Amino acid sequence: CGKVRDHDVRLLLRGVAECIQHSPSEEQRAECCAALVTIYSTAKYRTTGMEELTLQEVVVTALAAALADKSPAVSKSAMHALEAVRTRASDAFMAAVETLPADLQKLVKSKKLSSVAVIEEQADIVGEITHKDDMGVAAESQESGGGEAGGLGGMSLSFVPARLLEDLQDANNWRVRALAVEELQGLVKAVHGPAEIQPHLAQLMEFLLALLHDPNFKIEITALQTIGDLISLMGADIRPFEVLLMPQLQQKLGDNKTLVRHANAKVVVKMMGALGPDGIVSALLGNLSHESWRVREEILVLTMQGLLAFEPRLNLDAIVCAVAPLLDDEKTKVKLTAIESLALLHAAMGADRFFSVLPTLDGQVLRLLEVRLTQPQLPTLNAEGMLELPTVRGNGLDDTSSTSGAGTPRGASRTGDRGGDQEPSRSPMR
Repeated sequence: CGKVRDHDVRLLLRGVAECIQHSPSEEQRAECCAALVTIYSTAKYRTTGMEELTLQEVVVTALAAALADKSPAVSKSAMHALEAVRTRASDAFMAAVETLPADLQKLVKSKKLSSVAVIEEQADIVGEITHKDDMGVAAESQESGGGEAGGLGGMSLSFVPARLLEDLQDANNWRVRALAVEELQGLVKAVHGPAEIQPHLAQLMEFLLALLHDPNFKIEITALQTIGDLISLMGADIRPFEVLLMPQLQQKLGDNKTLVRHANAKVVVKMMGALGPDGIVSALLGNLSHESWRVREEILVLTMQGLLAFEPRLNLDAIVCAVAPLLDDEKTKVKLTAIESLALLHAAMGADRFFSVLPTLDGQVLRLLEVRLTQPQLPTLNAEGMLELPTVRGNGLDDTSSTSGAGTPRGASRTGDRGGDQEPSRSPMR
């Protein structure tokens, strides 16, 4: 990893691309294809030329090579990812394809990406939503009626009764919309199996993604919960929607409402369980340089949840390299959360492996980390899958950050209320 420097998305993309090429795990190669396009799509580029260069040098090259993978799952995931790139930046995508070696050009063009046309269709449906908002702290929600009802005007959905559809689009009465979205969630929960809802999935996702922008935060939360219900129901079949969902979920990381962040975190963890944690965590780490300290902290917290629930399936070396720069973060809360993340990684990897991949640190920062590593307490997941941070003491470790990213006391529940679905509840390191 070398000396800690400002986070470089291209370095992370190259690391994910190497995983696609060299990982012995078929599942991990498929996850990394999806992660590659998610990181690319959510990253900020200084210039259009920089984005085009990233496409040519890393993204398209890695995904095109993955089309030839002997695993059908990896090849299919690569096609999904290429179609998402083409949808986002068609001209730059075609220019990148023209720079590929002749055999890879022929492979990409022969595929015609037709087998993943569903991605293009879904991107057209919600493309305006996906690209409309930059990631960052969400604006304060309105508590009462007024404004657009999440941009639902004119939408149709055969899955729900006409009366409920009308209530969902009532822009003048947030209470009517709130009751309607709860009823919609009830319909989803009542579904007996994936096959029953599959024909309606694209339309339903369109509705729910629009509801994430409702001016009333209660409706926003119920929409997030319903998306989580869909992920639990569909499992890996939700993958075609990953490129649409992840940018929306990453945008919510910086929301200024604690309950929204709680609900959003639960959905992200469900995505890890359904699609594999490595790709989702890699996508999150791609935004560790985000300008909002709250986003940076939330990413670290979600990474710890992933470590505690899915540690054997994660690339721990890559996580150490991505998290270590946050030890120099200007926000103390982010710095201390990074220390907790590295303490967890140290416990999982062992001292020799951990320090062999840890980037070079300044003396003061290294001493702070070493003090933390002398203490045995580790973050844990409680019985409901929520993160609990330990109380630690030592130089610089007990004088700040008495709260976690969601504003809850250290050692208290970190990712949501006491209800709802439960996620994995035990740390493999405990």
